[in-house]
Amino acid sequence: MLRFFIGGAAHSMMAFRKPGDIEFWYINLEEPYRRTQIGLDTRDNHLDVVLRGDLTTPQWKDEAELEEAMELGVIDATEVAAIRSEAVRAIGWVQRGHPAIDDCWRHWMPPDAWTMPKLALGWDVVS
Repeated sequence: MLRFFIGGAAHSMMAFRKPGDIEFWYINLEEPYRRTQIGLDTRDNHLDVVLRGDLTTPQWKDEAELEEAMELGVIDATEVAAIRSEAVRAIGWVQRGHPAIDDCWRHWMPPDAWTMPKLALGWDVVS
């Protein structure tokens, strides 16, 4: 899986790969990322969208989870409306040419010299 964060976007894109190709694209609705001393912080916004192959038929995921979060008071109706609006915006962006959608990812492999990163000290501390 490759994950793409775009500055200011309230979603990230993921490319789930199979050998030699992208199996499906995944829009993860979340708060815009914030850089920290040890990486990135964001908050998942429950709703997701899956797009297969031709990118024309989005499948909405976890709508019940989004509604439950609202019922439990984790988020309010205004936030739910904004999350749904971002999903529609992201789908349109994908279908018009989202920066993450690029054929180069179909066959991309990390350079052999890359090693598995280690978690930074303090990764588990909420600031």
